[in-house]
Amino acid sequence: MLGELKTATTFIEFKDITYEITGLIDLNEVPLLMENFHCFLDETSWPIFGKVWPSAIILTEYLLGRELTKGRILEIGCGLGFPSMILNKKGQDITASDGNPYAERFLKFNSSQNHLEMPKFLIVDWTQTKTQIKYDLIVGSDIIYERTHPAELAAFLSENLALCGKVILCDPNRSLFQKLKIAMKGKGFSCVQEEILNTLGVGKTFKILTFIRA
Repeated sequence: MLGELKTATTFIEFKDITYEITGLIDLNEVPLLMENFHCFLDETSWPIFGKVWPSAIILTEYLLGRELTKGRILEIGCGLGFPSMILNKKGQDITASDGNPYAERFLKFNSSQNHLEMPKFLIVDWTQTKTQIKYDLIVGSDIIYERTHPAELAAFLSENLALCGKVILCDPNRSLFQKLKIAMKGKGFSCVQEEILNTLGVGKTFKILTFIRA
């Protein structure tokens, strides 16, 4: 099911439950024939989806501690989709999305091996995608790491968020998050920034950025 890629399974303890999550062994590995994967990502970006990044766990914990909308939720840059799996388990109407089509295969595999229903999934290219519906909440973790991301992401969020919707992102203090705040302000959004103490042994704090239309 997971093809030629070399994988390994790790165990994530979350809310007193152990989840088995299969991802890539080597984040430098790409398919031998990239053209067979119908993917717009380059060889550097292609494997990034293949692990559960600390920000994904922090975001999941943060979201579960809040009263979330009963409307439609979209996770962008989902990678292995840990937040989507857990929120879907909690009964949220969430759709996972990523630019890598292999993310869907891993999401299906990991949902199955944890005896969970698989969330809905979309292939999303921030530079081109206009989703068929507007989402009431868009979430993402550690997705601002290329210089083009702030402008691309601000345009995507503005286009695909419902008028009264909200965006919640978790960032591990990457330098570009300030540029995202500026880009989002240019699209008419205000931002509330929170500091989340690290409990995972990676970095000192995480940023939670919540955007609403000003």
